[in-house]
Formats: sequence, C-alpha cells, structure tokens
Amino acid sequence: MTTSTSVTVPQPISKMSEEELAKSIKEKHSMMLTSFRSSVTHAMDVGDLLTEAKKRVGHGKFEAWCATHCQLSPRTARRYMGMAKDRAKIEAQLAAKTANLADLNAQRLLTNQSGGGGGGGNHGGGGRGQQTPAGEYDKLEEKLLDKLKELDPSEARDHADKTIAALNDTVADIASIAKRAATKAAKLGAVVPPSQA
Repeated sequence: MTTSTSVTVPQPISKMSEEELAKSIKEKHSMMLTSFRSSVTHAMDVGDLLTEAKKRVGHGKFEAWCATHCQLSPRTARRYMGMAKDRAKIEAQLAAKTANLADLNAQRLLTNQSGGGGGGGNHGGGGRGQQTPAGEYDKLEEKLLDKLKELDPSEARDHADKTIAALNDTVADIASIAKRAATKAAKLGAVVPPSQA
C-alpha cells in the first residue's frame, strides 16, 4: 500500500502578487519578532542561572567555572547576568516598542542596560571599583565599534578587516607566548595555572 503526501512548494517571490508579498512580509516579520523576543527571554533566563551559579561557586572562581562548565567567556556571562538584572526594563522595551531594526538589535539590549557593558558597575569584575584588563578591553571595544559606525560604509569593511586581522595575530602571539612559558615552566618543574597552560 502506498500513500502520497502533498508537499507545498513555495511560490517564487518574483511570481507573488503585491497582496501575497504583503501577507508573507507580515507573517515572516511576526515570526521574527516572536523568535527575537523568545531569544532575549532565554538570554535573561541564562543570566538568572549564572547569577545563582556565581553565588554558589564564589566570585573569585566564577570565571573559570563558566569557561569550564558552560563554555562561556566572562564577558558573555556578565552580559547575560546584566540582562537578567534588568529584566523588567528589557521586557518593557520589548513590549512597548513597535519593532524596527534598531529596536531589534540584541547587542543594544545587552550593552545599554546598567550603564553599558552588561552586568553594570565597573565592567571589569574586579570589585571595589578596580578595573581589570578584560574590563578595560570591553570599554575600548565598545569605543572602537562606535567609531566604526561613524565611518563611511565604503571604508568600514576595510578598517574592520584590518582590525580583525590584527586581533587574530595578537591572539596567536599571546597563545604562542603562553605555550612557550608553560613549556619552560614544565621543564623547570613548576606548576602552571590552567589559564597559562
């Protein structure tokens, strides 16, 4: 016994009437908004979980715990926690705004709460107003992105590509230096912290 199933093949866009185009645009836009709101809600939920984990693990051990157990960078964890902290404000933004591309910029939601950078305060996680290298980097990265947005679009791609290449080279250099230091320390019988291995 065979059964046939009907598969609906979407009509090519070029063959759609204006009414069909409008209907499809409205449907897809609605689906995108629902997905975006769901993603932001999930991000805030992750922030709540991370906040609880930080209480349990302890402030000084939390970043390493995140990297090992969650595969999250400290910066990403701070952003999620910042979103959770500002849940009411973010939910109000999502509910109140008529969506346009600027409103749907998740990065803006992540960085515009708590004074920017996610997680509020000093951005560096050092406590008592201390600025860590990661926190300083985050601030500089935000400034760099702001400057990139000021460039003419014809220049922006070239500058971004140059910056990305320089960053990749620098990360490779850092990894190489750390590897040499770990090798040297191992030869001398020293214990090397995991962050330097």
